[in-house]
Amino acid sequence: LLILDSLCLQNGFVCVESATCSDKGIYKNIETLLLTISATNGDLASNFLKAVQDGNINDLEKESLNKIAYDLRAFLVLFESRIKETE
Repeated sequence: LLILDSLCLQNGFVCVESATCSDKGIYKNIETLLLTISATNGDLASNFLKAVQDGNINDLEKESLNKIAYDLRAFLVLFESRIKETE
């Protein structure tokens, strides 16, 4: 899974675990998924504001921001998939 994640990240793709996508996943309910997207977006904004307070984003902060941004993209891809299922 780490290799696949790395390849996806290098090529601008997002990997979403099949368990998350299945009807039995914790994001079966679209409202729960939307709340998760909002919370993750808030985490990204909060961590970014903390990182730029000193005028320099260090490597640890970059790694954290990249992880949160990747998770946010994965949730958005999943949301898009759920919306298409409703059409």
